[in-house]
Amino acid sequence: MNKLHIVLKDGSKVPTNTLIWTAGVKGTSDAADFGLEAARGQRLYANEYMQAKGYEDKDIYIVGDLVHYEENGDGRPTPQIVQAAEQTAHTAAANIVAKVKNTEKHEFKSNYQGFMVSIGSKWGVANLMDKVHMAGFMAIVMKHIVNLKYFFDMRSGYYMFQYMMHEFFHIKNDRNVTRGHSSRYGNVLWSVPLRVFYGSMWLIESSKKVVGNGHYLNPTSWFGDGSWFTDKVVFPFPWLQEQVTTGASAAGAHAAEATTAATGAAGGATDAAAATATQATHFGFSYAFGENPMPVFEKMPHWFSKIMEVMMPNQDVALFMQKFMTFVEIGIALALIFGLFTWLASAATIGLTIVFCLSGMFYWVNIWFIFVAFALMNGSGRALGLDRWVIPWIQRTVGKWWYGTPRSIYGKK
Repeated sequence: MNKLHIVLKDGSKVPTNTLIWTAGVKGTSDAADFGLEAARGQRLYANEYMQAKGYEDKDIYIVGDLVHYEENGDGRPTPQIVQAAEQTAHTAAANIVAKVKNTEKHEFKSNYQGFMVSIGSKWGVANLMDKVHMAGFMAIVMKHIVNLKYFFDMRSGYYMFQYMMHEFFHIKNDRNVTRGHSSRYGNVLWSVPLRVFYGSMWLIESSKKVVGNGHYLNPTSWFGDGSWFTDKVVFPFPWLQEQVTTGASAAGAHAAEATTAATGAAGGATDAAAATATQATHFGFSYAFGENPMPVFEKMPHWFSKIMEVMMPNQDVALFMQKFMTFVEIGIALALIFGLFTWLASAATIGLTIVFCLSGMFYWVNIWFIFVAFALMNGSGRALGLDRWVIPWIQRTVGKWWYGTPRSIYGKK
């Protein structure tokens, strides 16, 4: 099995899984041609006014990483960091102005807010004002905040925007502070709000079937009237309603007659109301105030009715199914919210919606359920969702089970 390695200039290879580069920073090679006194790393000596030592009368100033100025006389020059570069530049600029105006010069006084070192794109260390110490994720976040502040100080919204696009959205192979969650090349970050909203919608709708007429904050009132967990069948299927009427008529002849009369009257009223409601419904893909939405199907197609009659032949099966469907909807809702098996949850949503449509229990204004589910089948669970870890794990596990673990057939000699 091949190991990771680095290749040196002479062509030799050094096997390693971790490489830490500690060569440091070196001044530009052009500085060697200036003829100024140089220190280690081709840095040029400067005085407290950022003037080149030995050339004070020629008004030569040195700033940035090229400066070698020992502020405290302890042999440690100004650090080669952004803060030092900015502050040495400010000192040189102030002294150039002082030279022009013939005013008093300004000595360099450092004011470092802290130090940060990024170790790769996901990990770093930071020491802020010698009081706050950070490592890992928060140190990298602080690094980005400092860099954005730098562009803000420059009054450059353009470069601030370009920096954010590059560091958060355009980097490939998960090489950013969000571990690839925000990379436009690796996922579908912008579908996350839709996924969470869609899952929340399913959770609210399924919760209604649990709570019924009770109160959400009072669990003891759940599973009562209005919920799908009572002994009342909620499916409006004719054969199930007939069983209710037949069971009631068996109680006695007089009760049967009264029930029949009441049922007939109620049925007539219901038919009239249904006809009125049918006439008053309006087709549309969004709810219009004051209008009755139109159902996708006024009544079940005959072929679908036969299928449902086989699946739910009696009230006992129907009562079980309505409870089971509630748990399925809650499962779909949680899967979508947390981004777990999002493709399967979305596919199940499409199937349920089609069943609701064919059952006469769904309206055109909600037909967007299907199209949102299709949109979320694009891998939306891999952005800020559990699918980012669960799906690759399943793929690796199933791959090993199906193909086995690769092994070299050649031993070392």
